[in-house]
Amino acid sequence: MLDGLDMSEEMLARAAGKVDASGAPVYTRLMTGDLTGRLDIPDCSYGGILSSGTFTHGHVGHGAFDELYRIARPGARFAIGVNAEHFEAEGFA
Repeated sequence: MLDGLDMSEEMLARAAGKVDASGAPVYTRLMTGDLTGRLDIPDCSYGGILSSGTFTHGHVGHGAFDELYRIARPGARFAIGVNAEHFEAEGFA
């Protein structure tokens, strides 16, 4: 199961068109949401968090990690890409 979250309806529409090699949709569920606020997702919902292109200039800072921790189950794995310049400038270190 793979859910997708984005603030942009346009990006969610693009995600909805993604399919795997068999033609099945990649995402189980797509949701509009803002990581800088509280998401409409119950605590401890996910066994893993994957993020790409979220933590970069003009997007989301390290404060959003609190919300990711909230929706992750204890022991969940995180794979998060952070723009190197943003990492330094926004205090991720």
